[in-house]
Amino acid sequence: MLTDRTFLAYALSGSFSMAGIFCYISGAPFVFIDIYELSPTWFAVLFGANAAGFVIASQINRVLLQTRDHINLLRAALVCTVVSGTGLAWAGWAVAPLWLLLPVLFLYMSTIGFTLPNTTAAAMDPHGPRAGIASALLGTLQYGIAALSSAGTSAFAQTTPRPMVNAMLLNAVLAISCLLIAPRRTPVI
Repeated sequence: MLTDRTFLAYALSGSFSMAGIFCYISGAPFVFIDIYELSPTWFAVLFGANAAGFVIASQINRVLLQTRDHINLLRAALVCTVVSGTGLAWAGWAVAPLWLLLPVLFLYMSTIGFTLPNTTAAAMDPHGPRAGIASALLGTLQYGIAALSSAGTSAFAQTTPRPMVNAMLLNAVLAISCLLIAPRRTPVI
């Protein structure tokens, strides 16, 4: 499995996307409660809204898959993830007001609702007879990379949102970069 360029490209792309979520999960309480001084109640509302964006995007993805190819949806989603990650990094470095940070954070989290299902489908596609092995390796990569990334985010915590937003942008760039090793194919639709 580790020598299969198709599997590896999409598995790593999904893993770095998931790592972006985990950077958000590990950094958000510090950023929004300590730096932006949100109450725990408002932080819960913010966290729930971003989770809802992820869920709604994954449901929209399901509908779009009826007429569109999952690879094309994945590429578009990853471009949006990088663009929103760039906006997050700018907002984090500028320590922008919360009202500027929240929309790009919502967009970033929502794009992962497109990315994760489509990277999983693309990685698993050619491995029907070995689906169990492929799924186990995919999960190991996703959670392993996410754990390392979120630990790195926590280790560099400071008095600004920079570690969280930098890690989220880095993971978005790595996720889209992984598609460069994926073999080209003709879209189904």
